[in-house]
Amino acid sequence: MFRKLLVLVLSFVAPSAHATWHEASSKHFIVYSEQRPEKLRSFADKLERFDKAMRVLWARPDPEIGPANRVTVYIVNDVADVGRLSNIRNAAGAYRGRATGPIAFVPRAAGTDDTDLSATAILFHEYAHHFMFTTWPHAAYPLWFAEGFAEFHATTRFEKDGSVVIGYPPQYRASGIFQDSLPLERMLAPDTRKLREDQQQSLYGRGWLLTHYIMIEGSRGEQGMAYLKAINDGKPAREAAKTAFGELRTLDRELDRYARGRFGARKIAAKAVAPEPITLRRLTPGEEAFMEVRIRSTAGVNHETAPRVYAAAKKAAAPSPTTPWPSAGSPKPPSTRATSPKPKRPPGAPSPPIPSWSRPIATKPRHRWRRRSARRISRSRPGKRFARRSSPPTSSIPRIPSR
Repeated sequence: MFRKLLVLVLSFVAPSAHATWHEASSKHFIVYSEQRPEKLRSFADKLERFDKAMRVLWARPDPEIGPANRVTVYIVNDVADVGRLSNIRNAAGAYRGRATGPIAFVPRAAGTDDTDLSATAILFHEYAHHFMFTTWPHAAYPLWFAEGFAEFHATTRFEKDGSVVIGYPPQYRASGIFQDSLPLERMLAPDTRKLREDQQQSLYGRGWLLTHYIMIEGSRGEQGMAYLKAINDGKPAREAAKTAFGELRTLDRELDRYARGRFGARKIAAKAVAPEPITLRRLTPGEEAFMEVRIRSTAGVNHETAPRVYAAAKKAAAPSPTTPWPSAGSPKPPSTRATSPKPKRPPGAPSPPIPSWSRPIATKPRHRWRRRSARRISRSRPGKRFARRSSPPTSSIPRIPSR
């Protein structure tokens, strides 16, 4: 009886339609997704308002940019697809700055509650990196501040009245914030590549906490500015920190007390973040068939993967050989030119650092706020702590917003 009833019910259920790819185009972004058009439009609108909110908070202008300088965002099904298509293992999302235009890979869904790293937080984290590196391109950033800055903006919320609030605590970083495996003096050290994995989690969490303390609590805002300026003037990391902040153990205890209190945030009025026009279009069947190959090619290939990607491109393009497609990111035939083998790293030698402009965000954690677990949150390895740059003027480093 049950089987007959099941067959009857299924006979009235229409087969699900094949998901179609759409493109949302705006002033700062091009977003590709299989989401419903209305959801994609809403997502692109939030990205534009997020960009405006950051510019208002940091008092930065919004100059006209060319199409090639917009951020291309690929929204894929889940975290597994991010790693599979972007060639970055154990990453919940990724951002890459390139001469042909920056790109980002984010999952359509990630996390189930406030203690998980959401898809929106992943993209906001990555775009905050993009905003920092393009707004102050000549500044050198300590790794804790680069990640703390990104996490500070990652939890941005959009209120019903149209306002935008920046600075909410990242619940998914609770473990890194409250565990005591990374003293402040170690976090501010010039080389963080030798940190243990639990210390790397603390670098994200405590980096957010110190950034939030400097920006929101306010009493050490000028000290934070002095610290960044000293770093960019070429002072050693520890000397810059102790000169600007004083006794670091005292600051560490202040941060512990601050973590147990209530956190403030910055609210940007709705009129200051008015939405930008969004242009939406459905991709052609030929473009849809080519989409996965395009993502793989845009993410980058090597001598091993290039032939496979090129073969997949030929197969995908065969049914629609005349379909036009933007040239950027299109696969090219693998080179037949002889190349010398890549030298192997000697056993025991340290891994090369990840460039600060091309790093994956932490893998999805599952930790409750205030939980002192030292379990793994992130597999992201810290990259260079400081870029080797000539000392920029004070105006070319982030200026802590006044309260």
